[in-house]
Amino acid sequence: MRYLFIRAMIEEHYDELTRTEKDIADFFLGSFPPTVSLVANRLSDYLHVSEATLTRFAQKCGFSGYREFSYQLKEQLAQMQGEVHPGLSDKALNVLADYEQILDANQALLVEAHIHWLTEQLEQAKRVYFYGKGFSGLVAQEYSIRFLRLGLVSEAVTNDDMLHWVDGVIDASCLVIGLSVSSETQSVLDSLRKASEKGARTCLITTQDKGIEYIDCTLRVATTRHLNYGNRISPQLPLSFALDIVFAYFMDHGSKEQKQESYERSLINGQPDKKKV
Repeated sequence: MRYLFIRAMIEEHYDELTRTEKDIADFFLGSFPPTVSLVANRLSDYLHVSEATLTRFAQKCGFSGYREFSYQLKEQLAQMQGEVHPGLSDKALNVLADYEQILDANQALLVEAHIHWLTEQLEQAKRVYFYGKGFSGLVAQEYSIRFLRLGLVSEAVTNDDMLHWVDGVIDASCLVIGLSVSSETQSVLDSLRKASEKGARTCLITTQDKGIEYIDCTLRVATTRHLNYGNRISPQLPLSFALDIVFAYFMDHGSKEQKQESYERSLINGQPDKKKV
């Protein structure tokens, strides 16, 4: 499935490409005919671009040149034939490419010291608030419930009115975790700033680390092109990935038996959750 890595590399650098280079990218991201030669001079004729443009395209995607790009592509296409179900469509491959890109990149972006810091703050805070809107608000709701079941007093704050109301009860004993894929949700950022001014600890989980002075800790997560639109995979995925890791650390930190007992008490009728399917 290594071809998915090539697709992910092209997607990651897509916005850096010129219009002509994007035409090349679209060719490789689409269902290009198997009869088309990947040899530079033949492909340049087929796409009506220069060989130099092919080289620049490959370099912008992280390769030394087009020769390395085409070699890797051929190797990975051959490998993929034995690893991917032959009936899998390009649409499915595109989704898998996004998943692979996000999971691989998240491993590189997450800083364990930041996870430890957030785990300590979760242990010490008297109240925990998850700020998020839209898709991020859905993540806030899920994880406020999950941490509540472990005994934390936690709440999801998911619209502007609630952000305004909760501001009145924030103090230095609180931890506020902001969720924003784009790091551009202004009402969430403004509320984090107000919380910091009141002495609360603040954390932002986002794809962009802008060095915001009132954020005590930033957990960076990965993204793919147009992830904010949710037109291929859920924008919740990278946020959930980071919080699942934090949740695992928290479960294994401090009074583990007490957390486990709290979780078991939260089960309906003392039984694991069951849903009819």
